[in-house]
Amino acid sequence: MPFFSTPTTIEQRNPYNEQQQQTFMQILQQALSQLQNPQQGFQPIAQEARRGFMEEGVPSLAERFSGLGAGSQRSSAFTGELAKGLGGLESQLESLGSQYGQRQQGLAQQLLGMGLTPQEQFLVKPGDEGFASKLAGLGAQFGGNILGSYLGGGGTVKDILSGLRGLFSRQGGKQ
Repeated sequence: MPFFSTPTTIEQRNPYNEQQQQTFMQILQQALSQLQNPQQGFQPIAQEARRGFMEEGVPSLAERFSGLGAGSQRSSAFTGELAKGLGGLESQLESLGSQYGQRQQGLAQQLLGMGLTPQEQFLVKPGDEGFASKLAGLGAQFGGNILGSYLGGGGTVKDILSGLRGLFSRQGGKQ
């Protein structure tokens, strides 16, 4: 126990090292970027699907129509089937892009939660009354009891000593 009283203090500390703090900032920036553009990253997937359609789907369709005779690839039926296939592809890509964006938003919200993790903690350290303060309190209580007995009239030395014994026995029980 210190001799003099110590005040209650509040200590602010950061439990994360500098590298961890930088990682939190990167996570936060990535999350904000994904929330602003949730379909970011889907473009290469869509391009690959379009390339696949052009390299595999169109030749397959042309082969089907080439069996029908000369000039059939220039017919309106071939053009219609080609447009229908491209339209279906774009519709599917739009749907997949939307699903991709929704998943990305969910992940971005999780990342945002991680990035917004409080990076500071506050520790409250209660003060200590100190020996001098306790001694002063006992002295004041002791003096008050003596003075009260003396001023109350009829306070004899025996009454004062009895009051002191009671005071010290109560103080001893508190500690």
